[in-house]
Amino acid sequence: MGPFKLRRAKGAVKQAMAWGYFRSGVVGRKLAALSRGAYPVLMYHRVIPEAEAATGTQPGMYVTPETFEAHVAYLKQYFSIVSLREALSYSLTGERPDGGRPFCVLTFDDGWIDFYENVYPFLARSGVPATVFLPTAFIGEHRFFWTDRLVALFYGRQGGQGLKSPCPDARVQALEELKGPVDEQIEAAVSLLKKEPTEEIHGVLTLLSERWGVGFNPLKRAFINWQEVDEMRASGLVTFGSHTHCHHILTLLSDKKVAEELSTSKERLCAMGAVDPGFMPFCYPNGNWNPSVAHMVEACGFAAAVTTERGWNSGASDVYRLNRVPVHQDMTSSDKMFGCRLVGLM
Repeated sequence: MGPFKLRRAKGAVKQAMAWGYFRSGVVGRKLAALSRGAYPVLMYHRVIPEAEAATGTQPGMYVTPETFEAHVAYLKQYFSIVSLREALSYSLTGERPDGGRPFCVLTFDDGWIDFYENVYPFLARSGVPATVFLPTAFIGEHRFFWTDRLVALFYGRQGGQGLKSPCPDARVQALEELKGPVDEQIEAAVSLLKKEPTEEIHGVLTLLSERWGVGFNPLKRAFINWQEVDEMRASGLVTFGSHTHCHHILTLLSDKKVAEELSTSKERLCAMGAVDPGFMPFCYPNGNWNPSVAHMVEACGFAAAVTTERGWNSGASDVYRLNRVPVHQDMTSSDKMFGCRLVGLM
C-alpha cells in the first residue's frame, strides 16, 4: 500500500473514532467545560494542497487550505479568534470579547511562503488575526530546514535503494535500516536526528545524499521575505514573533549560544520593523525548553513564549511556557476530528 492510500486508511479509522466521540456527547461537554476558564492556542506549520504535501513535506506538518478554512469556520461557532496579545490580556483580567464569548488564538511556526500564499489572503477576507513565529536567518533567504532536505532524500530514494557498502557512521546506518511506509520512516528519521547539533545533521544528510544518489535543488523559496512581512503586519491582522535566529534547538546549546540566538533574532525583527517592541512573543524551536532557557527568553525582553506541550491556558499559566494544540491534516481533516483534537481526545 502506497503512503497516500495508507494515510487514507488510517484517516478512515480516525473518522470513525471521532464520530463515536461526537455521538456520545463527550466533545461538546469537554468543550463547554474547558471554555469556562481556559483558552486554546492552536499550532499550525504549513498550509498546502494535498498533492504538494504528498511527496515534499514532513508528515504531521501541514493542513490543506480547505481544511484550514473549515477549522476557522468551526472555531467561529464557539470562539472569538483573537490575537495572542489580546488573549493574554483577557486571561489576566477575566474579561471576554464579544459579549463574553470564549476565545482562542491561531499561531503558525516558521514563516513558510505558503502562509503568505494560502493563509494570509483568507485571513484578510475574514478579518481573522494570527501570530507567525519567524526564524530570522531564513526570512528573505533561499535557505531550507534540514527536515526539508531529509524529506527529499527519503522520497527520492524510493526509486531504488542506491546503497553501497555499510556506512561506518552509525547514524547513517540507522537511517538506512529504517523500514515501513516512507512517511513513517521520515518521522523516525527526524526523531533520530533532531537530538544532534545542526552541523552534524547536515553532515549525515550529505553522506546519505552521496550514498543514495539523491540531490536537493528546490526552485521555489521556502519562507516569506521581509517585504511580505511588512505587508502582512501593516494589515493589523498578523503579529510576528521570534522563532530564534537559526532555528536551533535551544536546550542543545550553551548559554552563550542561546543568548546569541535570542538577541540576534530580536535585533533583526526590530530592525526590520516586523514587531511591536512593546509585545514580542517567542516560540521555542521543536518546543524544547527548560527553566534556564525560559529565564533567558524573559530576560531578553520577550513578552511570552509558546511551547509544543498540549493543553489549554488560563490566567494562572506561566506566560513563558504556554501550551498549544498541535494541528495537522491526518488528525483534523473533518469537523468532528478537529473538535476531538481541540479538546484532547485525538
